[in-house]
Amino acid sequence: MKVTFFGVRGSCPVSGPAFSRYGGNTSCVLVEPRNFEPKIILDLGTGLHPLGDHLDGLDAELKGERSNKPLNAKIFVTHLHWDHIQGLPFFPQANREKSRLEIFGPIQQDNSLIDIYHRFMSPPFFPVGVWDLKASISLHGLVGNETIIDSNVTVKVGTIPHQGGLTLGYRIESDYSSVVYISDHQGPLNWESGYVDQTVVDLVDNCDLLIHDGQYNKQEFEEKIDWGHCTYDYALTVAKAGKAKSLALFHHDPYHSDDTIDQILNSVKEKNNGEVKSIYAASEGMTIDLHDHAAVLSSVL
Repeated sequence: MKVTFFGVRGSCPVSGPAFSRYGGNTSCVLVEPRNFEPKIILDLGTGLHPLGDHLDGLDAELKGERSNKPLNAKIFVTHLHWDHIQGLPFFPQANREKSRLEIFGPIQQDNSLIDIYHRFMSPPFFPVGVWDLKASISLHGLVGNETIIDSNVTVKVGTIPHQGGLTLGYRIESDYSSVVYISDHQGPLNWESGYVDQTVVDLVDNCDLLIHDGQYNKQEFEEKIDWGHCTYDYALTVAKAGKAKSLALFHHDPYHSDDTIDQILNSVKEKNNGEVKSIYAASEGMTIDLHDHAAVLSSVL
């Protein structure tokens, strides 16, 4: 199973020299189990745009001829904040007649997922509606604590503490390997005590790769204590509590430059004490190939 990052930033996209190595697009991850036809996409942030270019065979400089092939994909959305959904209308494959996109995401209170997307993609917020796109798009609401099985792939769904509506985490199992995706996680007030919500621990349970919110340092968390995120140190706490084999720090703060993320990564590695085998800071184009429970890095961009 291969995991490739196309958007790793949180809250809002950023650009400029200070963000060139890790990237400035918001949450979007491609998961490719072996011998499984639909692509699996995690979140619909602005990283969906470069993912579309990649699927069309274009390189980072947009060289080459766009394929215009349709796409069959299952898309799992963690929650409905802007940075996780705003890429959909800019996804080239979503505007192709033979594309088939199944979108799974959290039901919000009394509204269906379809109702939410109609509100998001309609005037005055946006000129193009969901059904104006040419692809066949279906939306499926989830409430958490569910399991979706399709061929040789199992997707387990869990509820994650977060501000601003029901938020889900996903565990994808295939090829005797497992990836857990927890993009946004509200750290508890007593996060330094080591407490981790049991639902989160159960979802992470001995996974090969944990992709986890690592947005704040300690001071930033104290200033934004109820903004729905956690510290990068708490990401390590979650990985240790769930006995994850590897950890990818994700949802980088838009104010964190490449150099700052380098420092964060080194800090987390120093505090690891060898309990987590591999620790990364997710960057756009980074591919982690999970084989025999080992992670092998490469890049597609």
